[in-house]
Amino acid sequence: MLKLAEGFDTWKPASEVLKPVTAVKTIFVQYNRATRVGGHPLERFSIIHGPSSHGKTTFVNGIGYSFLKANHVYGLIDAEYTTPITWLRTMMGEVADDAGFLAMRPDNYEQTVDAVEQLLARLVALRESEDLPEQTSAFIAVDSLKKLIPKDIWDKIKKLDAESDKGSMDGMGGRLGMIQAAMNTAWMNRLTPLLNKTRTSMMAIARESEKPGADKWDDQFKVQGGQAVNYDSSMTLRVLLAGYVREGKEGPILGERHRVIIRKTKVARKEDKGAVCYFHMSNGVLIPEGFDRARDVLELAKEYKVVAQKGSWLTWRNCRWQGDTVAVKKLTAAPEALDKLQADVESNFKANEELPSETPEDNLEIRG
Repeated sequence: MLKLAEGFDTWKPASEVLKPVTAVKTIFVQYNRATRVGGHPLERFSIIHGPSSHGKTTFVNGIGYSFLKANHVYGLIDAEYTTPITWLRTMMGEVADDAGFLAMRPDNYEQTVDAVEQLLARLVALRESEDLPEQTSAFIAVDSLKKLIPKDIWDKIKKLDAESDKGSMDGMGGRLGMIQAAMNTAWMNRLTPLLNKTRTSMMAIARESEKPGADKWDDQFKVQGGQAVNYDSSMTLRVLLAGYVREGKEGPILGERHRVIIRKTKVARKEDKGAVCYFHMSNGVLIPEGFDRARDVLELAKEYKVVAQKGSWLTWRNCRWQGDTVAVKKLTAAPEALDKLQADVESNFKANEELPSETPEDNLEIRG
């Protein structure tokens, strides 16, 4: 039995093939906990969806930002043609101009597929030539799948002046969605082994559509793009705007709070319900505009009682703050203290701990 694996080109000992999931730590500490692998998993394809303007693109770029901060590569496919570099510089700072941050605005579906394979091939070649460290990986984001139109369909749309004889604006009698789903299936078949071999993570933003007649205990939406993108995704995330951050009940709005629901996972253990985590964004009133990591960390610190709260006063180590607003402002201005607080929080993470989970309210109809 000891020599059973010898003499094969493809068969190897299982421990060499079926490796543990590796992940890149993100700026979203609550998401790192919710995935149960300490960050965003590599070698996997994921889908993210949610109502319009609820934070999907923001979250995806936050993961890309995390990869760049860890000296990895971030490739953004801006098929929506809507993401300005000025907005990314506001969120990412000087990292938005990092040499490892690449972007493209594709003309069609086929160009996107080719560009992804070119990037992955280039990444492997640079690692093999030692021009990039061996551990360098990449995160590729597609914003969004719905905007990837096959070239021949575009040509037909132009020919028909963007309107078929049945009144459809897709030039295919309303069959464009079926064609896109078929192409997504073929692409997923190719991507699954390719991402694994290149140690790359990919996430695509998918569109939601309403599902009439469902009650609040059922999903009142469906994810477009075909069954393959849902079946082949290792994680399916839904992002919702959970509310606004205020200074007191009637004070000025300081930012937004977003809910991320991990509705499917093949990364860690199977959950009975979707694990829920949150991330916060600042509008610039209290702290600089962008990701509010201090508030994310503080929320978990109070949950684990790493930060003690008595009345409005918060205490951690030798620090004492009156209220969340003061704590967030002080921690944001002291990155080393924030890193230490996050480390104290992360020391409480446990593989089998019970996490917040989704409720029927997370499935309510889209009000985007």
